[in-house]
Amino acid sequence: MKQFLLTLAAYLGLLLCSQLQAQNMPKATMTAEQYLMLDHQQPLSSVYRIELADLDFKTSEQAQRFFDKFNEKDVSFELHFSEGFTLVKLDLNAATKKGWTREQWGMLFKMRIQKQRETSGQFLDLR
Repeated sequence: MKQFLLTLAAYLGLLLCSQLQAQNMPKATMTAEQYLMLDHQQPLSSVYRIELADLDFKTSEQAQRFFDKFNEKDVSFELHFSEGFTLVKLDLNAATKKGWTREQWGMLFKMRIQKQRETSGQFLDLR
């Protein structure tokens, strides 16, 4: 029983620490036009937090489908739907993107959504 309580306490401590870290990381915003904007007041980071409150997702499945469309080799999205945020993870050490600035990453996101619109002729569906 003592071992179980110690394990539970350690798990809860790690969970609390990860929540605090997620709250303190730089923010990213998904605009109405579905451009991903990185916080320009902070140094470039490998992880950003997007608040889901501004996006109109009804279910975690909708949100997951949406963010999966943005995943690629050097950019991934980690959904925390019940906590109300998504983490954007940039591979800053990727060979093709090493030394990139925030502006270069921003252009990558802009080009990607423009290519998607040209292909489908519309915005990605948030619903």
